[in-house]
Amino acid sequence: MEDLQNIAVIFGGKSVEHDISIITGLQVLMNLDREKYNVVAVYMSKKNRFYIGKDLEDIEFYKQDNFERQLKEVVILNGGILARVGKLGIKKICRLDFVFLALHGGVGEGGSVQGLLDVFGVKYSSPDVLGSSIGQNKHLTKLLCKSLDINTTKYVVLDSSLNIEKRVKDLRFPLIIKPNTLGSSIGLSVAKDLKTCIESVEFALMFDNKVIVEEAVVNKREFNIAVLHSKTGYELSSIEEVTNGNSFLSFEDKYLESDPKYISSGHILGANIDKKLKLEIINNSKKICDCLGLDGCIRIDYLYDNDKLYLNEINTIPGSFANYLWGEKGYSFSQLLDKVKEGICCKNINNGNKITEFSSNVLKNFSQGGKIVK
Repeated sequence: MEDLQNIAVIFGGKSVEHDISIITGLQVLMNLDREKYNVVAVYMSKKNRFYIGKDLEDIEFYKQDNFERQLKEVVILNGGILARVGKLGIKKICRLDFVFLALHGGVGEGGSVQGLLDVFGVKYSSPDVLGSSIGQNKHLTKLLCKSLDINTTKYVVLDSSLNIEKRVKDLRFPLIIKPNTLGSSIGLSVAKDLKTCIESVEFALMFDNKVIVEEAVVNKREFNIAVLHSKTGYELSSIEEVTNGNSFLSFEDKYLESDPKYISSGHILGANIDKKLKLEIINNSKKICDCLGLDGCIRIDYLYDNDKLYLNEINTIPGSFANYLWGEKGYSFSQLLDKVKEGICCKNINNGNKITEFSSNVLKNFSQGGKIVK
């Protein structure tokens, strides 16, 4: 029997979406095939420290106070070595063959952890540093869409609460206000007048250095699609229509509200839309993925009103890896995770053939008398 590959699932992290990340991490852990992989749960604390522990796959464990005291701190070293940090030094645990990043927001979704893994030569499940950082940044996403002739809503970017009236004067109320790099609707507000807009901007600036203020799509329909970078190229999921009426859901609405009107909010997989709109969603999604070279399984969200489609957001590490969008394609969550890994590993094999070193005589020929300009 062949040795099992060592797979780590990293979740948590310093992010306002920390708790949602734990849920996604546990879902990934639950659905990885243990007959194929030796799976290691790696919890990333709110101080961005890595930990392992026997109880990390139990949701009840995280409901305890000071649960981190029961964990063992680890580090990732060059070559993908996962090692224990202790009083007697560093002790190797295993060499990681692959990492599933179940991190939402913060350094985990914005590209920093991806950069760390790149330096150490570890393959991972999400887009690379560039794709991750642009995908998390709503302003850069809108600029990218403009270059690709993809519609976005009219907006302004604010980095302070000064002169808001002047800066939003060309926008039509109601307005959506949200932090530039956050997800899960954290810090999101709807403003129907200037007073509420000012208060909402001040609130959103508590979470981020920049805030997006954009016109709301009032009579909206909302569509989502997932894109998987498999070993055969990009695959697109069924298109989902989110049927939450015409409301704009906050974090509390999505995750904490017990009101029946939110519980009854639904999702129609295989949205009932005409061929033209379906092709526009598919083609726009392909454009974005081709431009950024997005790996893993991402989700792209759209808004639609008055025969006009707008890109809303790119989610480079969507909740639950957007596995529910693949049901009509016949992929189970476990199969989807396998396909994510296969697609990344194939791409990395190809990239491994590229020239990354270049020999020269620059240093040898540089004399001691030469001047180094600072």
